[in-house]
Amino acid sequence: MYESKDLLLFFPIGYLLTVILEAPILFLFLSKRHSWKVRLFSSFWLTACTYPMINLLLPSLFPKFDDRNSWLIYAELIVALSEAALFLTVFGNREPKKPYDQLRDFVVVFLANAFSFGIGEVLWIILEY
Repeated sequence: MYESKDLLLFFPIGYLLTVILEAPILFLFLSKRHSWKVRLFSSFWLTACTYPMINLLLPSLFPKFDDRNSWLIYAELIVALSEAALFLTVFGNREPKKPYDQLRDFVVVFLANAFSFGIGEVLWIILEY
């Protein structure tokens, strides 16, 4: 489905695009208990943790996915949940200012990932035609 050399060539571009798309969402919508430094750091760090997984690790572990849609559902769900879990593991123990701060953070991280995925799909469609 994906050639390893293509994934490696696209890696820096995809990483930067993902950060550019997710950073404003994380910066604006994470709960106010997180400083602007944590919000900005999270934009780069979460993508740095999961982007290699979706582009390098998962394709080599599961090369038999012939259906792109099945692959995307599987991979993006793993990545979105991983990013949300990573964020809560590292930053979730801060004292919540409001009762639903942790849930809000989980949803924001998940939605930022979903947003960048959606934009990526739009770009994929445009570039395919």
